[in-house]
Amino acid sequence: MTDDPTTPLGDLVSQEEPTIERALSGAPPRGAGFTPGSIVAGRYRIVSLLGRGGMGEVYRADDLRLGQPVALKFVTISDAAGGIENLYHEVRVARQVSHPNVCRVHDVVEADGLRFIAMEYVDGEDLASLLRRVGRLPAAKATQVARDMASGLAAAHDRGIVHRDLKPGNVMIDGKGRARITDFGLASLAGHGEGTISGTPAYMAPEQVAGGAVTLRSDVYALGLVLYELFTGKRVYDTPSYASRRSQRAATPRPPSALAPEIEPGFDRLIASCLAADPEARPASAHAVLALLPGGDALDAALAAGETPSPEMVTAATETGVIPARVAYVIAAAVVLALPLVAWQSQSFLYNLVRKPPEVMMERAANIVAAAGISEPARDEAMFFQDDVAMRRSLWGERSRARSVRPGIVHFIYRRSSSGMAAQRVAETISSLFVYQTGHITLDDPPIARAGDAAVVLDQNGALVEFRARPSLIDHMSGWQPLLEATGVDLGTLRDVPPLGAPPVPSDARRSWTALYPNAGTTPVRIEAASFDGRPSWLSVVGPWHKSDEAPPPAHVVFIACQMVISLAMCIGGFYVARRNLRRGSMDRRGGVRLAFYAGVLLLISWILAAHHSSSPDDEARIMSLGVGGAISGAALLWGCYAAIEPSVRRRWPRALIGWMRLLAGRFRDPMVARDVLIGIAASIVNFEILWLGNTLSRKPYVHAFALDPLRGFLANTLIENFDSIGIGIACFFIYLVLTLLLRRPAAAVIAWLVLFAGMGFVFPAAPFMMALNLFVLLRFGLLPAVTMNFCVGVLLDSPLTLDTTAWFWPRAATVMMAMAAAAVWSARRAAD
Repeated sequence: MTDDPTTPLGDLVSQEEPTIERALSGAPPRGAGFTPGSIVAGRYRIVSLLGRGGMGEVYRADDLRLGQPVALKFVTISDAAGGIENLYHEVRVARQVSHPNVCRVHDVVEADGLRFIAMEYVDGEDLASLLRRVGRLPAAKATQVARDMASGLAAAHDRGIVHRDLKPGNVMIDGKGRARITDFGLASLAGHGEGTISGTPAYMAPEQVAGGAVTLRSDVYALGLVLYELFTGKRVYDTPSYASRRSQRAATPRPPSALAPEIEPGFDRLIASCLAADPEARPASAHAVLALLPGGDALDAALAAGETPSPEMVTAATETGVIPARVAYVIAAAVVLALPLVAWQSQSFLYNLVRKPPEVMMERAANIVAAAGISEPARDEAMFFQDDVAMRRSLWGERSRARSVRPGIVHFIYRRSSSGMAAQRVAETISSLFVYQTGHITLDDPPIARAGDAAVVLDQNGALVEFRARPSLIDHMSGWQPLLEATGVDLGTLRDVPPLGAPPVPSDARRSWTALYPNAGTTPVRIEAASFDGRPSWLSVVGPWHKSDEAPPPAHVVFIACQMVISLAMCIGGFYVARRNLRRGSMDRRGGVRLAFYAGVLLLISWILAAHHSSSPDDEARIMSLGVGGAISGAALLWGCYAAIEPSVRRRWPRALIGWMRLLAGRFRDPMVARDVLIGIAASIVNFEILWLGNTLSRKPYVHAFALDPLRGFLANTLIENFDSIGIGIACFFIYLVLTLLLRRPAAAVIAWLVLFAGMGFVFPAAPFMMALNLFVLLRFGLLPAVTMNFCVGVLLDSPLTLDTTAWFWPRAATVMMAMAAAAVWSARRAAD
């Protein structure tokens, strides 16, 4: 048995070690004794012998077909020991790794009774020989070699490959001084190989010596041993055999700086962490080592080499996210001080017209139902807010008039049933609102079909806008007087006119009037009514803005068409690209699964909160199947979009994903995550100001009445905003990526982006500026700040913000503002240095 501590364990097999597998053993190497000029396999001309060892010979040769030098590795093969399969295994594994710091393997060649591996010829010497000759390398050169080794090993780890035999003898230093990792003969896939002891004793991790599972962290241990020797010229373990290595405890060597004072202290900490006896205490992979090397930047190295950084490399990037404390706290203070301004500006939004709390409005509606003669007791009730869309469109540019028009623009809807209610219709949308609206009671769904069912629509002042009911035969005759009085019109101005339209409920008689509201001008409103068996079943106040044949504005049609084209392109193109990425294994699988799970939970909880659940098992089962199915479908769709776009973004703009991937990895307290959240919150204030200014200049009425819905509905909508913000961020990257691929130049893509979204200004005046800000945040700061910005601006717009402490929704407004302020302060504290 040899005394060389670097001798591979396969050469140390003896009767005393029967548990050790020997990969290659048996007869002398086939090909021994080649002389320069010999032709092998009709293709390779031998130039010289490069080395000879217990496992075979390596020759330098010329590839006569390709006209380039190669190295030919002739190995000792025993068919009985499965040596041929091990030979092919080495090539299969090695060919999975393509990196400038890994020696490329071309093929296994079988010809003329010979089997050998053809690989890239590296003109240089191995690191073991270099260290024997010079002792140790200068600190600067050692750092560069360390970075090369970590980069090459990281490329193997990206493919889930554990080298298992990393040592100076398997690291070549080429003519340009670059380190190249060689010899994947003992490599295996991460997590495999437990119970099989193989490697070189002096460079094995404790768990490898013990025959345990060999993982990426085992290679990290070996890398730490090589780094120690690289910087100090000393081996940590100077054991001559496996037996003696197994009897030794894990060493705690002297810090490298104690042997070489010029070494940076950072190397002491890095090498000590790599040599931790507990694998969990070591860096997770070579990527983490690369990120911890002083002055190293794994992303720059990968991009310079034309490689796509792996998700682990992006997560372990050198960027800490730490920003100067003064800057962090100034941003947080600006957010805190801006929130009252946002609340003051939000008071111009028309939901502030609703001064009566839902409980008062609900009591008013119930009284109207009773006054109409409905005597059946209510066993199921629902209430919510919405705005009059037709009125809002007609009042474009007349926001001040929208505050005084009668009936009011904000509506309170009350539904009641004498039995039970369950939504019947599937939401007519393919967005996240599908989940939100599944099981959601509306004015029309479920239809009023049973005796005692009723619906009441009130404006923000409590005046009746619409009444629907299915009276029973036992209900008393109330006549029209109570309902007409509830509308608030001047009954002295009532004039009979011919009925128009069709009632939405069963009826057998029609009435229609025109009337004026007191002190509301001279433009009359129509009051359409219908009765069933002499009992009121329908009454509706119809303003002049309701036109049944009114077509949407052309700009709105174009906008919707563009949305549909973009969505269709994302679905079709995204499906194809996602399928390709999955086959190639290039997507961030772990991050994609976590994102899909998070999205599914968001949608499921939002459905649970928003749906009107039924006491009927059959109805509830139907609603639940739609809600759960919609949540799964939404999560799958988001996962597919992420699978399609993430690898391309990581290849071109990996720094835009650092905070995002750290968040997906569960590093919620990471300074980079905190910095991104802080930037996103601050950007949302700017985004809100842009939208508010656009609405102010265009005098566009802004309502979002569902902000006043009961707390369950409000929370459900907030969760939907979170889901949508992720989708918007991914969609923006998709559009910009397509523009970049088509136009080839980033500047041209930015201009095309601005032109593309300029057309949105005809529908939403502030939209072009908001989309420009979206692109700026996305490219300058990354995906997480963009997602945070869109989520926060959505919450600001959809929350009933106010500074009026007497408003019934003031507690909700205060909670939202305090939560956003707290998030900004927390993020600043985590991101500050």
